[in-house]
Amino acid sequence: MRLHINPEANRALAGVALIVAASVLLGPVSAQDNEAAKRAAKARPAVAPPAPLVRLAGEVLAIRDAHVAAEVSGRVVARPDTDGGFVKEGDAIVVLDDRAIVAAERRARAAARSAHARREWARRELGRVTALMEKGSIGKSDLDRAEVALLEAEANADAAKAAHEEVLVQRERTRIRAPFAGELVRVYAALGSYLRVSEPAYRIVDRTALKIVAYVPAHVVSSLKTGRQIGVTATFEQDAAQRPAKLVSIAAASTGTSRTFRIELRLRDKSEKLRPGMAAWLHFDPPLR
Repeated sequence: MRLHINPEANRALAGVALIVAASVLLGPVSAQDNEAAKRAAKARPAVAPPAPLVRLAGEVLAIRDAHVAAEVSGRVVARPDTDGGFVKEGDAIVVLDDRAIVAAERRARAAARSAHARREWARRELGRVTALMEKGSIGKSDLDRAEVALLEAEANADAAKAAHEEVLVQRERTRIRAPFAGELVRVYAALGSYLRVSEPAYRIVDRTALKIVAYVPAHVVSSLKTGRQIGVTATFEQDAAQRPAKLVSIAAASTGTSRTFRIELRLRDKSEKLRPGMAAWLHFDPPLR
């Protein structure tokens, strides 16, 4: 007789045999074992998902960005032909009509010379009176009057000198000079217009020293420290360039209801591609979360 053995039936019988053997060795699972497994699962701490990375957007600003205003009133008699262009510190950007101040300066100079002459005469007069007093030719009251006259002459001379110097300062202020080297962003003063005191004449920006201002959430501000080097990506005409920056200040209090803190970073741009008003993305190393 030939026996035919089915392979599928063989594998099924082998599986049943393994289950029976495991039941014999391990025994049945009790209710106590189930409860212990549940308690162990509860005791294990839940693994929280990692916090998302904080990516900050900042704005590039110039450290020295000035709207220079007139300190005296006057009509504009000279200014650059066009906006823009590099100027040196001390260059006269806008010039006001100074003819009235020049005339006042001449009067003040003449008054100062006159006061100086009266002072010198009073000094010589005091010396003459002192000599006569020593000879007994005049009384003490004459000497007192000469001394008082000299004091008055000296005071008048000092006042006249100060008045002359003040007019010179006013004349110099008709030249509205660049407070630092930089680029002219815009000249507000039109040729022939009348510029009043405190009225802006032009705007100048120094692009060699820049800063980045950003606002960080409250939950990460404690992980920041001034002096820390931070990688900064600044975008210029769709081209990203990595530049190092240094964190120099962190606001002591949040900005109103936004609960963000203002931070300021310093950087230097040798490429001269960055300009005030551009956006910059800040990347921290290690990353902020």
